[in-house]
Amino acid sequence: MAEDLRLKPKAGDKSWFLMELIRLSTTLKEKVLVFEQYIEALTCIKEQLESKHYWKEWKEIIYMDGKSNSRKRQTGINIFNNPKSDARIMLASTKTCGKGINLHQGLFCRIGQKKVV
Repeated sequence: MAEDLRLKPKAGDKSWFLMELIRLSTTLKEKVLVFEQYIEALTCIKEQLESKHYWKEWKEIIYMDGKSNSRKRQTGINIFNNPKSDARIMLASTKTCGKGINLHQGLFCRIGQKKVV
């Protein structure tokens, strides 16, 4: 049952909201930055985007978690910040990208946060 729901964003309010935000942002040619504490949730979002939009990691999706070394993180940041890149979304763990990164592209979204940033 849980596996069936992984690729269905409408199964959860937060997933639905995020997919709708991404859809609207894509229409406006805006980028989206998502911070999430849990790696499993980031992975699920990435899988939904790959399934629904046929997006690829390191092309439209920039993904960073604790396994990403500093060189990989910087490469992802550079791709995301480049206005000519195809990157549409950066999925980042809060622990990995909590400080020391410089992003100047995109709309920011923290899943589960009660306060709007």
